[in-house]
Amino acid sequence: MYYCFCIQAELDQRRAEINLPREAFRQKYLEAERKRLEEIAAAEAALQAEATKTAPSPKGKKSGKKSAKSGKKK
Repeated sequence: MYYCFCIQAELDQRRAEINLPREAFRQKYLEAERKRLEEIAAAEAALQAEATKTAPSPKGKKSGKKSAKSGKKK
């Protein structure tokens, strides 16, 4: 029974040796991905703001309603 505890403890230690650097790399990658997505969102927001600023306002336009033809098809 003692032998099983020793093997389990060694296994846990080896897992930690592998998982700690892997988790550090994962966190670094996730942070870089978050920054990249924030930059994309900021660029899209700036583009949208620029588009709405330069777009002409529809206040001066007339509404062009067309009358529907009231003929029957044969």
